[in-house]
Amino acid sequence: MNAQRGAASAAKAPPAGPYWLTYLALLALQGLSLGSAYLPLGPFNLVINVGIAAVMVLLVLIVLMHLDHARAVTRIAAAAGFLFLGLMLWLMLADYLTRP
Repeated sequence: MNAQRGAASAAKAPPAGPYWLTYLALLALQGLSLGSAYLPLGPFNLVINVGIAAVMVLLVLIVLMHLDHARAVTRIAAAAGFLFLGLMLWLMLADYLTRP
C-alpha cells in the first residue's frame, strides 16, 4: 500500500523545467542589475534597477508562489500583503523626507 502511495505522489510532482528557467532568469536579471550599477546613467540607475527588481518579484510571485494557478482568495491575500507593504514604505519615505 505504501508503494502505491509513493508512486502516486511522485507522479503528481510538477515538472522542473519552469523552475530552472525561472532560476536562470533570476540569475540573468541579477547580473543585469549588477552590470547597470557600473554604468554612469545618473538618476536612471535607480529607475532601471527598480524596474529589474519589479520583474524579479513578478517572476517569484507567478512561478515560485504559483499565483498564476491560485484561487482568487489567495491572489487577493497576496495583493493585500503587497499593498500593505507599499503603504508602509510610502509612510516611511514620507516621514524620512519631511524631517529637517
